[in-house]
Amino acid sequence: MAEERVGIHAVAINGLRQLSAIERQRPGRSIHITADQ
Repeated sequence: MAEERVGIHAVAINGLRQLSAIERQRPGRSIHITADQ
């Protein structure tokens, strides 16, 4: 259980980092990209 939670948490952090980077590059299309992924 603990390992699964850590894995999901790591994926969530990586996802947020990618979204923040996308928003910095293209603030207008960030919502569009998040919807596709």
